[in-house]
Amino acid sequence: RNSNAYDPTGSNYVDWLNKLQLDASWKELTAQLRVDSALFLNTPVAAPGNPRLEQLLLNRYANRLDFEKVKLTYASRFLEVTVGHTYVTYGRGLVLSLRKVDEFGVDTTVRGLSVTGRAGGLSVNALGGVSNIVNVDPSTGRFSEDPNDVILGARAEYRFGKWAAPGVNVSHVIYAQNAQTLVPQAQRDQVTSVS
Repeated sequence: RNSNAYDPTGSNYVDWLNKLQLDASWKELTAQLRVDSALFLNTPVAAPGNPRLEQLLLNRYANRLDFEKVKLTYASRFLEVTVGHTYVTYGRGLVLSLRKVDEFGVDTTVRGLSVTGRAGGLSVNALGGVSNIVNVDPSTGRFSEDPNDVILGARAEYRFGKWAAPGVNVSHVIYAQNAQTLVPQAQRDQVTSVS
């Protein structure tokens, strides 16, 4: 309790975290909608003039209702087109990794357009959109808005039998906010990864 790291605001409250997912399909079309809700009761309140508690409660315990994952997918043997949220992994996650680890942990998608074409052993994917994260951390009750970083990517892979599948992967991310530096930057931070 005497430590500066002590957080008295993390107990004696009630939370309700829910993820309701609705899926529908018809022939080659699939639609998905996921609604995430975070409701809190008996949340702590900082006493007026207590800046430490005000800081600890910043971006915490706000009731939210988000349409988190919304997508429409057309999938056939040779073509797959997704409008909305999609998961993607390029270069075994070294070039780009937007994935779901568990229901209440890491769950990051790109919100935009993804197109995949397949012919013979060749598979080509291209995507573009903005990043979308889980907005409420269930362990702390902290929330943050989507960063809306621009993500562009492409992957081409050719499978030789069942043992070899060489491929080319590229991603380009344009960050919505630059890293904090002493010198103002004229352009937004960007990173390109290739494998």
